[in-house]
Amino acid sequence: MIYLLSQSKKDKVISLPVIETFGVVNSIDFKNYDTLLFTSKNCVEIVDAIDEHWKDLKIISIGKATTQKIKELGGDVILSSKGYGTSLVEDIATHFSHLKILFLRPKVVATQVGLNLKNFGVSIDEKIVYETQCVLYDMSKRPKKGSIIIFTSPSTVKCFLKSFSWDMSYKAIAIGTVTAKALPKGVDCIIPREPLIDSCVQEAQKLEKNS
Repeated sequence: MIYLLSQSKKDKVISLPVIETFGVVNSIDFKNYDTLLFTSKNCVEIVDAIDEHWKDLKIISIGKATTQKIKELGGDVILSSKGYGTSLVEDIATHFSHLKILFLRPKVVATQVGLNLKNFGVSIDEKIVYETQCVLYDMSKRPKKGSIIIFTSPSTVKCFLKSFSWDMSYKAIAIGTVTAKALPKGVDCIIPREPLIDSCVQEAQKLEKNS
């Protein structure tokens, strides 16, 4: 059986959301900024519900799913990156250091991209717009032995392990390298070529078919 630790619904996959998201602000002041930085599609959706004027600014996006959501909602992406890293920070510092950037983010971030950009001399402010908390389950919801578990963020690893202990018969799919590093020591995982839930599901289905 394949378990997806997300609210996304996929055919022949059991949805087991381990995180819930909630906004923590009612308004955002965009007037002093040229550019917005988004690192998650959840953040894009929350900001869009607060104030649609975010679409008046140019957008830097991290993550393919984030970029897809921005474009779907009508945002103008000037830089899209598949992931974090020194090269991304250098690209932003090289091409956009003349801009005033507002990083719209969750309370907890896996990578200190805002601090890294400041260290490169980029003018950037950060605003927390949402928080996440773990959804706790009783043991009746624990995935069966031999299940394939899809982790979509480091937080899904943490929250899964708050409800369930890891069974060595499980197989893990991690959406990216940062998520893979959050898994317990000794847990091997498969990382898809693209950091997308659909790509994770495809890898899980291949693994299930070959098991």
